[in-house]
Order: sequence, then C-alpha cells, then structure tokens
Amino acid sequence: MDYCRAFMFGRKDAVGLVENKLDQLVQSVKNSQRIYKADLDTIIEDAKREGISLQNYTVALLRCCGELMPDEPPAVRVNLGHKIWNLLKEQGVQLKVHHYNALARCYMENGHTVSVRKFLEDMYKVEPTEATYLWLLGCVCEVGDIKQATEVVSIMKEKGYSASEFIFNNLVLGHARAGDLSNSEAMLDLMNTTDVAVTAVTYTALLQGYAEVGDMEKLHKTHREAVMKRIIFDDAQIMKIVNSLVNSGRHNAVKDVLKWLSAWERSSTSPVHYTAVSLIHRGHVNIACDLLNILTVPVSELSPSFGVFLLEEMVRADIPVSQIVLFADQLVSDGRNPLAFEKAARSALSQNKVNIALELFEALKHRGLPVKPHYFWPLIITASNTEGEKGIFDIIKRMQEFDVLPDFDTLQDYVFPRVALFDTETLVRKLQDYGLSIGTILSPLVAVLLKLSRLTTAIDLCKIFKGHLQSDRLVLPLVVGYVSTRDVDNTIKMLKEMTTRSTVDSDWAGQFIVNVMMFRKVTTEPDHLCSLLKAFEAGGLKISSFAADHVTINLQNRLKREPMEKMMKVVDNLVNPDINIMPSENLTTHIPHPKEMIVEDLESHVVELKSKDMNRRGVLRKLIQEYCRQGDIQNALKAKKEFEAAGYKFSAGMLASLFDLMIQAGNLEGAEQSLQDFKQHAPQLVLDEHKVIDFATLLVSKGHFEDGLAMLDKHATEQIVKGGSAISRNCWKLLIAVAEKKSGAETKNVLELVQYGYCSYSNALLGPVIRAYLNRNDMKGAVEEYKKSARQYKATPLQHELMCTLIKEGETEAELLQQVLNASSAIHGVTSTYVNLSMALAEMGHVKQLRRFLTEENRKLRGRILELRCKRLATEDKLDTLINLVQAARGNNTVDLQPVYTSMLQIY
Repeated sequence: MDYCRAFMFGRKDAVGLVENKLDQLVQSVKNSQRIYKADLDTIIEDAKREGISLQNYTVALLRCCGELMPDEPPAVRVNLGHKIWNLLKEQGVQLKVHHYNALARCYMENGHTVSVRKFLEDMYKVEPTEATYLWLLGCVCEVGDIKQATEVVSIMKEKGYSASEFIFNNLVLGHARAGDLSNSEAMLDLMNTTDVAVTAVTYTALLQGYAEVGDMEKLHKTHREAVMKRIIFDDAQIMKIVNSLVNSGRHNAVKDVLKWLSAWERSSTSPVHYTAVSLIHRGHVNIACDLLNILTVPVSELSPSFGVFLLEEMVRADIPVSQIVLFADQLVSDGRNPLAFEKAARSALSQNKVNIALELFEALKHRGLPVKPHYFWPLIITASNTEGEKGIFDIIKRMQEFDVLPDFDTLQDYVFPRVALFDTETLVRKLQDYGLSIGTILSPLVAVLLKLSRLTTAIDLCKIFKGHLQSDRLVLPLVVGYVSTRDVDNTIKMLKEMTTRSTVDSDWAGQFIVNVMMFRKVTTEPDHLCSLLKAFEAGGLKISSFAADHVTINLQNRLKREPMEKMMKVVDNLVNPDINIMPSENLTTHIPHPKEMIVEDLESHVVELKSKDMNRRGVLRKLIQEYCRQGDIQNALKAKKEFEAAGYKFSAGMLASLFDLMIQAGNLEGAEQSLQDFKQHAPQLVLDEHKVIDFATLLVSKGHFEDGLAMLDKHATEQIVKGGSAISRNCWKLLIAVAEKKSGAETKNVLELVQYGYCSYSNALLGPVIRAYLNRNDMKGAVEEYKKSARQYKATPLQHELMCTLIKEGETEAELLQQVLNASSAIHGVTSTYVNLSMALAEMGHVKQLRRFLTEENRKLRGRILELRCKRLATEDKLDTLINLVQAARGNNTVDLQPVYTSMLQIY
C-alpha cells in the first residue's frame, strides 16, 4: 500500500486505498472464485493499522475464509476468520445476525467444531434467524455431532420452522460422519414419507458416508441407483466424495469415482480444479494428477494451458522438483501440453522460486529443449534485490552453465541498470572474466550510457574496446542522449563510430536524424536541427535520399524562404546517392503478429508468403478460424482447399471450427463432411455438447428428425452428459426447430432429453412445447400443456404470448383464459398474475376491457412486479402498450403510473 501517499494526503486517502483493495478482493471472488491468504492478511493488517472499519465488508471477508482458499488448511482459514471477527469487536462494530450467519458458514466450510449453545449465547441480544440455525446445523453435521444436531432440530421445531431439504440433507451427512449409515439411509425413507425431495445433494451426503467407512460396494451400488432415478451429480458433488475417500485414506478407490465425471472442458473456476489445488497442498500430488488425467483436453489451439494451474500450485506448494518434472513429462509425452516445462519454469520465476526454476532449466536442457535468456530476467531481479551485484554476476555464470549467453536485452534492461556504472572499463573486464566477449558486452552497455546522457563515457569506451557495434540498437538510445543534452560534437563522434564499426552497412546517420524529428517527448526546434545538419556536413557524415526528403519536408514549413534555401544546399551536400535504405528501417513501425492481424491483413500475408515460397500454415490456420468466426463459409472453404493443397495437416481445433461454421450456415452436407473429417483426424477427442446439440438442431430443421434424435442418443450413450445452464439456449433452439415441424406432443417427447442430462425443465425450454400447439392453432392443447407445466414443474412457459393469443380469440376462449389465470396464480400469486393480464390486455389494444378489469374489485397494480414489466416493455420498445396502460388507468388511483411514465421516457 502507498502509505507515503496516504501520509501526504491524509487519512481520507488511506481509507480510499484500503477500500480499493477490499473492492478488488470482492471482485476477484466474483470473477475467479479464488483468493489468496496473503491478500486477505494485507487487508486485515492495513485496516487494523489505519483504524478503518470493515463493517460493510464483513460478510464478504468471512466468506473468503472457507472454500475460496483451497490452498490453505482449515485451521488457517478459521484463524483468519477469527482475526476478522476480533478486529470487528475491537472497532466496536455493531454485530448483526448476518455477521453471525457468515461466521457459522465459515465454521461449516472448514469442519470446525462448534458449541451451538455457546454460539447462541455469544449472540447476546441479536435474535437468530432460521438461516442461523441452518448454518449451525451444517456445522455440527459436518463433524458428525448428532447430539448437537438433534438439539438444533428441536429448537427449530419449537420455533415453528418447517422441515426442509437442507435439514434432511445435513442429517444424512451427520449420521454418515458419525458412522451411523443405517440412520442415514433411514433419512431417505423419511424424506419420501414427508414429501421432501431426495436430490443429488442428499445422495452425495450418503455416498460420502460410504466412502469414509470404506464400503465400496454400497458406494457404487447407491450411485447406480441414483443415476437410474435420473439424479445428476455435478462436479462439486463428485469432488466431495473424492475428498471423503482421500481423507479416509482410501486412495485406490478415487480413480473409480473419478469415472463418474463427464468428458470435461471447463475454465479454472471448476470444482475439479479447486479439489486438485487442495490435494496438492495437502501432499496428495499423485491423486491430483490422476484427477487431471481423466479430463478431456479442450479442442483449442489458442494457448497450451492444459494442466498449467496444477504446475503453478506444485511450485507454490514447494513440491519436490522431481514430481513436477514427472508430471510435466506426462503432459508433453501425451501431447496434452507440449509447453509444460516452459510453463512450469515461468511459474517458478513469477513466484521467485529461484532454486526450483534452476532445476527446471536443468530438466529443459536434458530434454533438448531451449533455455532462453529471458527466462533469467526474474532471477536477475531477485538476485539484485537479495545479493546485489554479486548475485547478478552469479546468475550470469549460471546462464552459461546452461549454454545460454546474455543477449542485448538481458544486459541492457536487466543487468546494467542494476550494477555500478562509475567505472565502465572495470565493469567490462569483470564481465570478460565471467566469460562474456566484447562483442556481447559493448553495444548494450553503450546503449545504457547513451540513455543516461553519458555520451562522453560511451565514446571513450568505444575507443578503449575495439569490436563491432550493433548500430541498429544504438540509434534510439543516441536520440535520447542527444535530445537531453544537445551535445552535437559527441553525437557526431558516436555516429561515426556506429557507421565505421557496424556489422551492417546502412544509413545510421539518416536514421538518427529522422528519429530525432519524430521524437515526441522532446520537440527539436528548427535552429537545433539546422545546427545538427551543419555539424553533419562539417564532420563528413552522409545520409540517404530518403532521410534527406524527410528533413526537407520537416523544415520547409518551419523556415522562411532564405534560410530554407541555405539549408537545402547543406542537405544536398549531405546526400550520398549510393546509400539506399528502406523506409521501414527508419520508422519504428510495429509489424503485427498473425494473431493480431485482421482478415484483410491475413489475406495479404498469405499472398506474400506464397510468393516467397514460405511456410504459411500458421497464417492459413488463423485465416480459416477468422472466416469461421465471421461466418464466411465461401472463403473458409477456399482457404481450406488451399490448406489441403499445400499438404498441411489439419488440427482438431480447425476441423471443429469448420464443423461449427457449417452448422451455423445451415449447410447440412458440409457439416456432415466436416464431422467425418473431425472423427478421422481426431478420433480420441470428443465434440463439446454445444456442437452436438446444434448439429441435431440442423438435422431436425432439414427434416431429418430421427437422425437428430439419434445423434443426441448416441452422444449420451458414449459420454456422460454434463448439461447445465451453459447449453440451455442450444436446447431451446433445438426445441424451437422441432416445434416448427412437429406437434406439441412430439415436441414434449423431445424435451425428454432431460433424461440424458442435457437440460432440465424450465420456462424457457417448456416454451417451445406451448408454441408447437399455438403454431397449429390448438388452443385447448396449449392450455392443457400450460396447466401440466404449472402442476409438475412449477413453470409458466410462454405465459404472456398465450394470454395475448387467447385475448385475441375473444369470448370464445374466455374459459381457457381463466384456466391460464388460475394456473398462473397458483405459481406466482394473484398480484403478479393481475399485472401480467393487464400487460396482455394493453398489448392487444383492449383498453376498455383493461379499464373495466382495473376498476372491478379495486385491483391494485403497483410495486416491484409492475416496475419490472414496464422495464421489459421499454427494452422491447413497446410504446403503444404503455400508452394503452395509461389510458386505461386514467382516473384510477389503484395503478402506480410512475414506472409506466419512466419507461415511456426511456423509449423516447
């Protein structure tokens, strides 16, 4: 933290700095679901030292002291929670029930033993809520304390709290943790008797119990029974069972349970990753690696990131390098991550683990992989901070042990800025003693001296030590030295050294003058430029015609006629027609990497590489992916043809992109061919569920209904379907395609895809079923299906559209409309249903009916529900509906028109 700034600008600024860190921590939790102890420690210490209240962040901070910190043991996390709690008390924060609830949750997530009675007594005058008792129940059940669990349940009964799924699930876990599995099993029967749903959470608790007592037969049998009942276990639940096996020492059984995971392609926020991280820090490296080994490698070439998070955690946990090397070898040998060693080394460097980094460099060398100079940059910085110059020279010596010589950038940017430069001659000789040549040392040292405005020292050094200069790397440093000193004489001397001792013949003087004119930090006035050009002439320096043209253009608008004519003679005398340079040598333009190029640049680059008969695989690959991303099927196929003609091998990622493009373009024949190519080139890889469902949608839309369903059935048979909200939209598009071709009943049958785990029943996915009936003008069927959705799934799909359609039909469908209203009221309540009906009447233009409806029984339209509906109308630009609502409600004080007017203004 910048406390100097806080001291200068006062306490208000210090508070701001701490609060910024708190906001960053909260944002980190939202984005990555992961925080580090060091960050939390810093915030606690900063707040304590500055006396800054943490009242507004208490819940978030306590939330951090649990599962969000998988690399720390539970005891450490609980101690952090206690530090935060004690600080709140010291600061006199008025503790409320949500603070105590957050503390109880912290205890539960860490399996911390708690006395329920003492916890409640410590709350003093703060009244516990139902949530308080639920978290406390979770605490005691987590450690198998059935006696206290019974006490908590008794208290909840006395207070009139109903038995919920959460209570039963925790009791199942509590009995299991206590080793009383017969009572855990009995809980499931009791749940069925009391109409409480037995879910994946319930079964997970039971399976944890079997895992902890080592009853593998019942573990697998119960899992099979749950699957047969269409219970779907997510990654987090399976990981809880894995942890139970590990904690009870039953490591051999882990691999069988891991098979319950689906073919997987997820980001670093997955519970699988967190479990692997936790296992690493608990010393179970082999199990963490086993966990990673069963995961599917993402079909992506953008970055070799597979397994990197585990390598980083191994380094962070100071796992023996031999184990890190073994895991990296596996990743490289089976092709999952060809850059595993480089990634591991980079992680060691970023964490300042010098010894680990050096051992990994040794492993790179033994495997014939290059160890590059920039790998040593962080080591140089660390050595400089800890040991000074000696440490830097030791790193230079270690570099040569790996057959690596410090390059120009290493010396210029990392070595010379960190060593004493008062005696440069001695420094050069010392580096020679460490095995570096004059050619390696001289140019970067001269560059540093020029940037420091020490032109005289640079020139003297060049006179003492003979050898070639890398003049192309000295032009800009000399520009910096000149504009800061305006030392014309030494500038001319340096340019002569650069011209006579360069390894490449070029217009170094011309490049220098052009860069002086282009230098943005300090503008060179015309008189300075004229003096410099005259010194060029006096010193016998020559420039190219290109540089002369730049000088002329620069001066002609800045000098009067007579001085300009004189300077033109000087410029003419400077020109040597035999010096020819390309403009790109003078201008420091950035040549983009193909990854940074747009389509037009990639197309031009392909033509250029082809004309030079150079390898263009990487550029063509990028071009094909860009065409696919833009949906340009014609050019994608053209580039694919060129790729094939050149004899290049397709990657799985390219073929998957082409397959997806054909699907999005509606090209069934092309999609089938791309799928065949993908299977042929990458038989071991699995398409993600998005593409499988989208392909099935394409088949259905083209009339191949049975083939589409067979595709989904085949995928679900061969793979464990992950499903979830990420593919809900894809499932919705499939159902829409079915609804356009098939009846409502057939569409409902397709929705039975839920049995495979692709999706679950929801308003969005039940909507196409209702639409299928509406498409065929089957109002009765639509209403019956709507009522069935409300009863079975507590859903009201396509509610607004169904109401509008029935209103449009008029009196003939009044009875059906009433049935829809009754079903909706049972789910959302009467008030919400009234608002929805009012919006439907307004949208259909039935102003008189709406006015009559609002005046009957003094119905009130106000509150959050009305506000949300009006916002949606504003988003959809339905101004007429809002106007109709205002007209119908005019003179009626039961309708709050404020949100209506606000939405109308937003549309305007």
